[in-house]
Amino acid sequence: AGSLSNGLPYFVMQYVDGPSMADKLRVEGRLANEQARLFLAQVASALASAHRRGIVHRDVQPANILCDEEGRRCLLTDFGIAAILAKAGERPPKITITGEEVTDPLWMSPEQAKAQVVTERSDIYSLGLTGYQVLAEESPYIWETKPELYTAHKEGQPRKLSELRPDVDRDLERVLTQCLAKEPRSRPSASHIADKLRLPPDPAAEEPEGLIARLIWRRVPHWLGAYLAGGYAIVELVQTLAALGHLGEGAVVITLVSYLLGAPVVTILAWYHGRAGPQRVERLELWLLSAVALIWLAVLVAIWLL
Repeated sequence: AGSLSNGLPYFVMQYVDGPSMADKLRVEGRLANEQARLFLAQVASALASAHRRGIVHRDVQPANILCDEEGRRCLLTDFGIAAILAKAGERPPKITITGEEVTDPLWMSPEQAKAQVVTERSDIYSLGLTGYQVLAEESPYIWETKPELYTAHKEGQPRKLSELRPDVDRDLERVLTQCLAKEPRSRPSASHIADKLRLPPDPAAEEPEGLIARLIWRRVPHWLGAYLAGGYAIVELVQTLAALGHLGEGAVVITLVSYLLGAPVVTILAWYHGRAGPQRVERLELWLLSAVALIWLAVLVAIWLL
């Protein structure tokens, strides 16, 4: 910022080569879990920086988030209606007259809907609404008219995000639910949200190509090797006890069947959860585990009948 030689003031901003989040959603639809988590963490980090400086944005929404496609960054913009927080012991300043709307009702907090004093926790509520939009492209509330929308913000119970998008990251859903608390003090801080959503860096995050390389990357041989060694020791123990007459032959057969069918179970679990980091149960994983369990039960019933 500065002034030209003729006294004309100027203000220069960074050029962001990408659309707004609202435009991105219109073109591409809702975001994948990891991408939404990354972008929301970046917006929360921006809010935390503003809040530390005593600035409330007051209009957090997808239209005011710019997406730098090349750098995979989100930048929070349009602080045009931001208010400076009060210093300790002072009443927060009011920059609008009573009844004047300073943001789209879709994104306003209960405090704004009630024309009450707005604090930094109002931005957190709007961030929660934004999270619903980027993940489900829907509002957490059902409404038809503007008065119904105001009432929903003030009194309504938000719909579960997992009902609107069943595959949503459960940690992400919990954070966004906390953001929509009616009581401002019950909402987390922006810095807490940023820390909660920020994924730890993983230098080996890129999965390699090729089945053998992927098996090793997912640590399937490690898990399977440990299981086979431990399971073999248990089988030998059961066989020894059976030879000494402490266990029947049925126990040996059941142990062997369980040992053999346990190998695919461990392989499946290692494939989906062998890597460190956030874990999520996949539908195919449940189907595969259920199939192995049914085979195990069928074999046990056949042994019992014979």
